Amino acid sequence: MPRGKLLTEEEQNRIRYYKGAGLSNRAIAKKLGRSHHLINNFTNLGDSYSKNRAKGNNQKLTPEQWSSIFRLATFENITAQQIKSYLNLPVTKRRVQQILSGSEDLPQVKKASKSPLLEEHKEGREKFQQDTEWKNIIFFDGKKFNLEGPDDCRCSGHNLNTEVVVSRNFGDGTVTVWASFTN
Repeated sequence: MPRGKLLTEEEQNRIRYYKGAGLSNRAIAKKLGRSHHLINNFTNLGDSYSKNRAKGNNQKLTPEQWSSIFRLATFENITAQQIKSYLNLPVTKRRVQQILSGSEDLPQVKKASKSPLLEEHKEGREKFQQDTEWKNIIFFDGKKFNLEGPDDCRCSGHNLNTEVVVSRNFGDGTVTVWASFTN
């Protein structure tokens, strides 16, 4: 629930004066234009009013855990679930994603929808087309598999303050399987 403004010193003194004069809490609330719940709290708490005011929700993560989340997301190429498991965090995977998406240093960047088609790929396709007897083919299909993770993962975060170096040993992280039926 939202919290209103604390009573000022002047308002507190006026409440003490009105209480001494015998006014009810509701009457004091009307005179000051504040809620009667606030006046009740002030009169019940006395000198401890506003000393132990809550500072928001209890934080489940320590500052060290926050920095560990950002460190792993920045320097390791791992998912939010892997970060949660690796650090043994008491929050959900979705909360880790929210923490990372709120960072200005780790913006969500949409991945390229497909890798660029190079000249050697175009030449290979033309050669395949010329070498194939298309009159004899009944059915022809292909399926592309993404080796980097799920195909529906379209966004990833990366640190703008560091240089991103992508290296692959073999290909572009995908495998295409072709099949055909002939006469």
